[in-house]
Amino acid sequence: MAEPKTQPTSETLASFLKRIEDTRRRADCKAVAGMMATITKAKAVVMSTGIVGFGTYEMTYAGGKTGSWPALAFAPRKSDLTVYLSKTVMADSALMAALGKATQKGGCLHIKQLADVNLEALHTLMTRTYTSKTS
Repeated sequence: MAEPKTQPTSETLASFLKRIEDTRRRADCKAVAGMMATITKAKAVVMSTGIVGFGTYEMTYAGGKTGSWPALAFAPRKSDLTVYLSKTVMADSALMAALGKATQKGGCLHIKQLADVNLEALHTLMTRTYTSKTS
């Protein structure tokens, strides 16, 4: 089986954030990174595909192979800030309703701007995701 294309790099979080041209998106990413660092107590790892991960867990691929993957992660995309969470955790309809203006697709939460969401609900989603992957 080929190695995944998403691999850790040596780039720092500060350097990665500086490359985000949109100042609002940069500020949102910095805030999400701070939340994830607090939850995981881990240093950010910038991945080769523009994903920033915190902490790790052993993931099992469809073919049965296992590999280390970020327990929490986000990526600034052109149209939104994507936060990678657990589909099981996002199945909590009350928590998702409390979150506010965001869309969900699979294990991805798409947020146009952080001001549109309830930060306490987002923190809870991230904490539950991290706990579910690392316990």
